[in-house]
Amino acid sequence: MLLPKTLIIFGAALLCSIFNVQAQQQVLFKIKYLPNHSYTSTSNISINIVMNVDSPQTAIDKIKAQGVQLPMIMKGENRMAFEVKTGSDDSKKIFPIVLKYTDASATRSIAGVVVPDAPNPLKGQSIYAHGNAEGKLEVDSIPGKQLNDTIKNALTSMISNLTQQIKFPEKPMAIGDTFDQEVPFSMPVSGIAMNMTIKITYKFIGVKDRIALFDLVQTCTYKFSKSQGDVNMVGYADGTGDGKLAYFIDENMTKQLLSSFTLNYKMKMNNEMKMTGTAQTYTTVNYSISK
Repeated sequence: MLLPKTLIIFGAALLCSIFNVQAQQQVLFKIKYLPNHSYTSTSNISINIVMNVDSPQTAIDKIKAQGVQLPMIMKGENRMAFEVKTGSDDSKKIFPIVLKYTDASATRSIAGVVVPDAPNPLKGQSIYAHGNAEGKLEVDSIPGKQLNDTIKNALTSMISNLTQQIKFPEKPMAIGDTFDQEVPFSMPVSGIAMNMTIKITYKFIGVKDRIALFDLVQTCTYKFSKSQGDVNMVGYADGTGDGKLAYFIDENMTKQLLSSFTLNYKMKMNNEMKMTGTAQTYTTVNYSISK
C-alpha cells in the first residue's frame, strides 16, 4: 500500500508527466521552404456540375432543339505540378530558389463531348526567386517570351504568396485547437462567373511519426443577383465539405491535402427559366521533399 506522502509524490509526478506530454504536442505551424532542399508538388482539382431546368415545356423543348441534353452534365479537371530547388543560404539567411512547372493542363467536357483546351504556357516555365528563414518568397525574374506582362505579374503575386495558401495561427497549436480560413471559389453558369467564398475550419487532431494531422470542415452560403448582356440571374447556393491535411513538422511543409466539397444551387434566369443543380469538387495535393 502506498503511504499518503508517497501517493502525493506519485500524483504530482503523474500530473507533471501529463502536462509535459500535452506541452510536447503544441506545434507552431508555418509553411516555408528550407535551403538545400528539393520539393515536388502535384495537384489535381476535378469538378462535376449537374444542371437541370425547371421551366415550361416550351422552353425546355427550345433548349433540346439546340442539341442540349438535360440534365446538363459538365466535367472539368485541372492538373498542376512543379519542382522547387533551393540553394545554400548566405550570412543573411537568404537562399536562391528555382521553381519549374512540369505540368499545367486541363480537360473539359459537356454532355460527354470533350472541349479542346489550349496549351498552358506555364508548362515548362522556370521562375527564379529567393527566400529567407522567415518563409518569405520574392521573385527575381521570369525568363522567356511566352508569358505576357499581365500573366507574369499575376504569377509573381502567386509565387510570393505560395507559402500563405494555408494561413496557420501565429501561436503554437495544441491538439484539439482549430482555426478558420476563407478561400475564393468560382463556378461558371451560362457564361457568368459565380464568385463565392468557402469557409474552412481546420482542427488539429494529432501527430504520428512527426506528421501533424488535421480534419477539415467546409461551408458556404451565397446569394447573388448578376447581369451580363441580356442575361439577368438571381439565386442562391449552399455547400458543405470535408477533408484531411497532413503536415511535415520537421520540414515546415504540407505533405498532403485531400478535400471534397458539394455545392447545391438554385437560380432563375430572366425571371423565366429556373435552374437547379449540384457542383462537386475534389482536390488532391501532394508534396514530396528531399535534402
